[in-house]
Amino acid sequence: MNNHLPENRSEPRRSILFAITVEIGGRRIPGRVRDHSVLGCRLKLSEPLRKSDIAVQLLRGEHAMAGDIVWQQGTSVGIRFSAPPPEGMFTKQ
Repeated sequence: MNNHLPENRSEPRRSILFAITVEIGGRRIPGRVRDHSVLGCRLKLSEPLRKSDIAVQLLRGEHAMAGDIVWQQGTSVGIRFSAPPPEGMFTKQ
């Protein structure tokens, strides 16, 4: 049995591992971007978010962008971007 079924996504995801800061409700939580597409990303954070957390601001260097939490499992979080990422948001700095 194959447990690795292909994902049905409208945009392909790209695996990366970059540091990022999530700003939410006045808190800043460090983490890492595990993968991303033009529509969203998967993060691994240093601490879990609160169940009441809905929208986040992603900060990386001089770049910032907004997104909504679409799923959370422990410290892993799926984010849907409010707009396409700014150029340079997910490139090496």
